[in-house]
Amino acid sequence: MKKLWPLPAAFFLLAWSAYAQTTVPLPTPTPPGQEVVRISTNLIQLDVTVTDKKGNPVTDLRPEEFKIYENGKIRTISHLSFVPGTRTAKRTAQEKRTASRAPILPAAPIRPEDIQRTVAILVDDFSLSWSSTFWVKQALNKYVDEQVQDGDLVALVRSSGGVGALQQFTTDKRLLKAAVRNIKFYPGLPGRWDLFGDSLTAEEAALRTFRDEYYSFGRFQSLAYVIAGMGRMPGRKSIALLSDGFPSPGACGARVFGPAVKDFDRALQNIVDYANRSSVVINTINAAGVEYPGITASDNIVGTTAAEGEKITNTIISGRSCGIRERQRPLTKLAEGTGGLGIVENDINHSIRRILDDQSYYLVAYEPDEDTFDPKSRRFNKFRVKISRPGVKVRSRSGFFSFTDEEPGKFRAASNSVLVEALQSPFETSDIFVRLNAIYITDENQKPYVKTFINVNASDLTVEKQANNTYKMSFDIVAITVDSRGRLMDERPKNYTLTLGQREFENLLVNGLVSTFLVPMPGPGGYQVRLAIRDLASNRVGSANQYVEIPDLGKKQLAISGLVLNARETAGPTPTGSGASKEGSNESKMLRDTSLRQFKAGTVLDFGYQIFNPKVGPDQKTNLRVKLRLYRDGKAVYESDPGPIAHRYQLAPQIVSSSGSLGLGRDLPAGDYLLQIDVTDIFAKSKTQVAVQFVQFDIIE
Repeated sequence: MKKLWPLPAAFFLLAWSAYAQTTVPLPTPTPPGQEVVRISTNLIQLDVTVTDKKGNPVTDLRPEEFKIYENGKIRTISHLSFVPGTRTAKRTAQEKRTASRAPILPAAPIRPEDIQRTVAILVDDFSLSWSSTFWVKQALNKYVDEQVQDGDLVALVRSSGGVGALQQFTTDKRLLKAAVRNIKFYPGLPGRWDLFGDSLTAEEAALRTFRDEYYSFGRFQSLAYVIAGMGRMPGRKSIALLSDGFPSPGACGARVFGPAVKDFDRALQNIVDYANRSSVVINTINAAGVEYPGITASDNIVGTTAAEGEKITNTIISGRSCGIRERQRPLTKLAEGTGGLGIVENDINHSIRRILDDQSYYLVAYEPDEDTFDPKSRRFNKFRVKISRPGVKVRSRSGFFSFTDEEPGKFRAASNSVLVEALQSPFETSDIFVRLNAIYITDENQKPYVKTFINVNASDLTVEKQANNTYKMSFDIVAITVDSRGRLMDERPKNYTLTLGQREFENLLVNGLVSTFLVPMPGPGGYQVRLAIRDLASNRVGSANQYVEIPDLGKKQLAISGLVLNARETAGPTPTGSGASKEGSNESKMLRDTSLRQFKAGTVLDFGYQIFNPKVGPDQKTNLRVKLRLYRDGKAVYESDPGPIAHRYQLAPQIVSSSGSLGLGRDLPAGDYLLQIDVTDIFAKSKTQVAVQFVQFDIIE
C-alpha cells in the first residue's frame, strides 16, 4: 500500500541540529580502542604518537621515558598503555587487477564493535585547481578499490556538499565511488593561482578578498560538521583533509585580508580544540603537492637589465613563497594541533595510505591542577610531550580550552530526538527489528522511482489490549531519501496508532508490519533510503538504511531494475539454477518476502525484475542471457551457466519484464547471502552488453 506522508517544514532543520558529543567524567583511563581524549577535573588523558625515523611506530616505550608538560609545568603520569593500530593490507598486482574488473558488491550491515578505523576524507573542492581535482579523483578511486578494508568506516565529504554529507559514513564502496564521481572543479573559486596574480584593480582585489574570507571560514564550518558527525563513532577516528590550502589573513605583497588575524586564528584554534575533545585526528594533504615558487615561462622579464631582472625575480619568488606559506599555514596548524600528519607530496594515494597506517598510539593520563579549569587565570591549556629516547618523533594534541567535557563548549548542540540520531547513524539500531528493501523501478516512460519495502517485527512493539478484545499500538516512523551529495530528495515522518482485531493482530505477529512507499527521483545517480521507527510506550528504536543506484537510461545502455522476491516450498530434490517460476504468489506474500528477505534452506526463491534498453535483431526480438551468482560473506558459493531468459514479456518498447528462480540448497548454512544477476545482451556492443543487479537476503534456521 503506497503511503504519502506530509512533512513539517522544520523537521530537517531539527535533524541537522542534532549532532552532539556526549561525554562524562571518567575516574580511570578509557580502555584501548575506545575514545582516547577525556578532559575532566580529576583526569586528563590524551593520545601520543611516537615514530622512528622511517615513520614506523615505536612500541616499547616505558613510563619513565615520557614527560608531559601542561602550560610549561611537568605532570605526573598516572597511566600509560600502547594501543596498536591496524595497517592497510597490501594486495598483489593480480589481486588489484581482479578487484578492478569485478563488480562492487553491496556491503553487509555493520555493527559498532566491527569498526577498527573511522575515516572522513574531506575534499576541499573550494580550493582545488583543475589539475588537483583530477589527481584527487584518481587517487580516491584507487583508495576505494585497493585500501578500504574490513573494519573501515569511511565517508567522502566535500566542502561544497553541505551538512547532509554526514550521512555518508559507510562500508559500502558503491556509495564511496558515487561520492568520488561528484567531486567537481569549480572555476572562479579561490585556488592556487589566486595567490600568484598581482595585476588586479582595487575593486577586483576587494571582491577577491571578500570571497576568500567567506570560503576560508566556510571550510572551518565544514570541518566542524564533520567532527560533530564523528563524535560518537567507534574506532580510531581521523580526518584526511585534501586541499590546495586556505586563503588565510595575512599580507603577501599587495594581498591584505580584511578580518583580523586573531579572528581567523581563534576560529582555527576552536576547530583544533573541538577535534581534540571529539578524539579526532586531523591529517592534511596538500593536493597541489610540492609547489615551485620560482620563475616560469609566463613571467615576462625579457628585455630587462641584469640588475632589474634580479630584482624582479627576487620580488616574484618572495611573493609566491609568502603566498604558499600563508596558504599552507592553516593546514599545518590543524595537523600539528590534533596530533596528525601534515603531508606535502605529489603522490596523494601514498599520502592516504600513510594516514591510514598511522593508527598506533600511546594512551597517557595524568591528574590536572586545581587552576587548570579556571578561566580567569588561563583560557587555553597547552600540552607538550617529550620523549627521552633519541631518534624518535613525537606527535600529540596541542591542548584544550579551560572547560571540562561536562561543561557547554563551542559547537555543542543538544539532541532531543532518538529518531534523528538513529537516522544519522551508519549502524542499524535493533531494539525494534526492521528490514528495508529499496529497489529501482521505472514507469512505461522510463521515469525513475525508488520503491521502498518495509517490514517491522510487531512483537517488538508495545501492545495494549483493549476491553473490546482489540489491540492498540502507537509508534513513530521517519523515512528520508538523500542523493550521493547528501541532498534531501524526500522525507516523510508520521505517527501511527493502530487498533486491530484478534485475527488482524495474529496476522501481524506472523507476517510483520509491512508497508511500501514510492519516491520519484530526479535522474540517475546514487541514493540512500534511511528509516527509523520508535515505539511510543517504551521509547525503543529500530533503524535500517540502504543504498540504491539508478542508471542513466538516457544513454541507451543495458540496465536492470531492483528485484522483487517470493519464496515457495518445493518437494523432492532441490534444484539450483535459473528458470521460470511455475507457481504464482499473492501480492501480500510478495510484499512480505521482498521486504523481510528471510528464507529457509530448501526453498525456491523466485524473483522478478525489469530489463531496460535491450537491443533487438532483424526479427525485432531480443537475445538476452542470464547468469546467477550466489555469495556468502563476500565469497561465491554458487555460479550458474549462462542461459536464455526463461520468462519474459514486453512492458514497453525499451522495457522487458522477466523472472527466474534459484533453489536454496538444504545444506546451505544460515547467514547473510547476496544474489547477483548478470544479464548479457548478445546484440549490444561489447562495452554495454552486460548489466548487473544484486539483492541481499538471509537464510535462517
